[in-house]
Amino acid sequence: GAHVPGPYVALMHTRVDTGLSLLKQYTTVGSNVPLGRPAGVPAPFVTSQMPLTKGKEAKPDTTDILVYAPAQVTVLRRVGVDAAQIMVDRSEEFSKDSVLVKGRVRAGLGTPYPQSIVRLENVASPAIDA
Repeated sequence: GAHVPGPYVALMHTRVDTGLSLLKQYTTVGSNVPLGRPAGVPAPFVTSQMPLTKGKEAKPDTTDILVYAPAQVTVLRRVGVDAAQIMVDRSEEFSKDSVLVKGRVRAGLGTPYPQSIVRLENVASPAIDA
């Protein structure tokens, strides 16, 4: 409804993607086949960086899914990396035979069309048993 051209993607937690991939279609021949992705459903981008909300007793953990058009989202670099922002930590130098280096970049995400990002809230994301 926001008149934003695709293609679209769905950013989701790994638990949600695993749960969707385990869905089966019941068939009368006795073997269940994996349920494929329906036509028109955006391709998933999977990350464990999506936050989980812990559920209570019978309610499963939940998370959000973001559906958006990547062409409409831009990265804005607020501050670039320079020599003053490269930090070296030598505290692990002898125990791990390594030096830790950290660079800091200030960036933000922006879009000219905020309506182009849709948030699906409280999607069940139960723990997947191994």
